[in-house]
Amino acid sequence: MKPICLSCLFLVSTLAGPVMASDPAVNTFTLDFYRHAGSTQPDNLVLSPYSIHTVMLMAMAGAEGETLSELTTGLRLVGDPATAHEHAERLRAALQQSAKSGEIEMQIAQSLWPDDALPLNDPFREILRTVYAAEAIPVNFRTDAAQARNRINAWVATRTRDKIPHLLPEGSLNAMTRLVLVNAIYFKGRWAHAFPAEATRSQPFHIDETTALEVPMMHQQQSFHYADLDSFSALALPYRQDTMEMLVLLPSPGSSLHELEATLSPARLAEVDQTLRRETVRVALPRFTARTQLECRTLLTEMGMPTSFQSGRADFSGISGQPGDLFISEVVHEAMIEVTEEGTEAAAATGAIMKATAFRPEQPVSFIADHPFLYLIRDRATGVILFIGRITNPTL
Repeated sequence: MKPICLSCLFLVSTLAGPVMASDPAVNTFTLDFYRHAGSTQPDNLVLSPYSIHTVMLMAMAGAEGETLSELTTGLRLVGDPATAHEHAERLRAALQQSAKSGEIEMQIAQSLWPDDALPLNDPFREILRTVYAAEAIPVNFRTDAAQARNRINAWVATRTRDKIPHLLPEGSLNAMTRLVLVNAIYFKGRWAHAFPAEATRSQPFHIDETTALEVPMMHQQQSFHYADLDSFSALALPYRQDTMEMLVLLPSPGSSLHELEATLSPARLAEVDQTLRRETVRVALPRFTARTQLECRTLLTEMGMPTSFQSGRADFSGISGQPGDLFISEVVHEAMIEVTEEGTEAAAATGAIMKATAFRPEQPVSFIADHPFLYLIRDRATGVILFIGRITNPTL
């Protein structure tokens, strides 16, 4: 029997302290994926590896043998792979709880699009329904792949408020496609402390040692969680209700963004969280937008999951059919973010609060993001990083 391709497609959103992660595998994967992707993308970057992790877990629900073993390793899971779905279910419930604050808008949705001639195994269908709340929507790839693509794109657009209107490009699906898995995230949050619009003014942003560009720079002075480490400083900007936050990491003079990214790890972030203290901070941050489109097959292969993408070798017999019948042909990921004086909106992206010390400096410290920086949007209750990216040039 000729192998049939399984297409996994994703989409991303942003979300927004010291934090404890409920499932370390998610953040470990997030930081590893960011390092791999960042080395191929020189400019501004926004990603939701959480979204990619979720979709690959959905595919893993139907994996067997070597394919399952590689996915377990590649997704940075520890212990029995079955527990990963339990973690995913608890995390999804916790994120839904964070979104109930009323001060943020957040939607995370999954779906699966099987060809109407593909019989799905009941255990696979049940895991996706109960753990991931993924609705199954049959389509006909065999004779009308273009119409199927339009329906999937419309589903994604609706759940991202039209921020990701065309996830799947023309020709991405064909008569050999049998299943598409999708995750969509939308986030819109207002800062707990908005930047006054009248304080925004044009200032130089130093994209490298010799080049500076004038950009709109937002300003405010407020009490925030702040840390000054050996080669960078960190600032946590909470969204209203403090359920989400953006953590900005700014290289110190004499250090570079590349050096910061090279040291980024769960242990490094734990050090940041242990160091964050309540301070009065004078903040300058550029307004910025970013959008990233990635084909992730090569990146995920490099991270230890090659067999999933190999026709005839991949074993997704837990989805339907026999080993070798299905393989992942491509993983498509798209994310966008917009940061303004009012807050953040993104399609495709928190933290736990550490106690403040009694110490207060006589003068406010300064956090002037006038050169390339890294940012993370994370959930406070779980610590999971929903978005991660960098800004090298706010004018792009």
